[in-house]
Amino acid sequence: MIGHSSRTARITRTPGSGFSPWIVAALLAAAVVTPASAATIGMVADNSTDRVIVFDADTNTVLGSVPIANAAAVGDCSVTGDQSLGFVTNFSNEIWVIDLTASPPVLASGLNPIPISNSGEDTVLTPDSKFLLVCDGGSVQPVSSIDVATRTEVSTFNLGTDCTSVDVCDDGSVLVTTFFENKVRRLMIDAAGTLTDTGDALVSNQPGNVYCSPGSATGIVVRGAAADDLQSFTIPGLVPIEQQPLAGSQAICGLITSSGDLAFGRSNGGSSSVEAWAFDPVTGDFGAKVF
Repeated sequence: MIGHSSRTARITRTPGSGFSPWIVAALLAAAVVTPASAATIGMVADNSTDRVIVFDADTNTVLGSVPIANAAAVGDCSVTGDQSLGFVTNFSNEIWVIDLTASPPVLASGLNPIPISNSGEDTVLTPDSKFLLVCDGGSVQPVSSIDVATRTEVSTFNLGTDCTSVDVCDDGSVLVTTFFENKVRRLMIDAAGTLTDTGDALVSNQPGNVYCSPGSATGIVVRGAAADDLQSFTIPGLVPIEQQPLAGSQAICGLITSSGDLAFGRSNGGSSSVEAWAFDPVTGDFGAKVF
């Protein structure tokens, strides 16, 4: 697959505890890398007002906000590589589409919202922006695959357990985490948007958000509970490589840069902070701490 997609940091909820406050860090907000002559557009979902805020990440300027209807809770959002469309969940089995070419941004014309087969919490676009994958975050509901061009759900995959988070690699690998099963699993997505299971699985203590490295050789998963760390692993195989502890408790989210040379982690309790380390996307090794 070719192209580039981007999304907000994964902020998931602990099953049974209800939604945690949405914690927004500009460093981990949805943004698309574009030529220097074009603005870098980002989106942040505001759970307190049921709106999605669109901003220029280069100038820290708000471009507008769009209300999201039927929202039990607005959550994750994703932006297409060409920055024309944004997608946001409402936890009511719907994906809302934002027209980012309008000034100010508005709900996109055509089919909107897109009905899906799970409540809708975590989202990711395939690197070519052809498909949007969505999973629920806290109950046994299938992973949804949406064709962006037709705005229709073209495939679902039932893990047999919860899907806490999802990410798509350059090679078509789809990484999903299951909080109740304590695993990272690897699916594949084909040219039609169909999901299949590879059988690869990594036992990981209370996994939250998961991320592919550029080149698809490795990935990292944010682990909560007693671990509160970043764990790297191989792709394929999902063999564990190394753990990097986070300073705070309640590990939440992370990020690998598009160049692959930095890995970020965010924790919420105790010494709440965003931290960064040098990272080797080929070997999966963490290097010196940057901050």
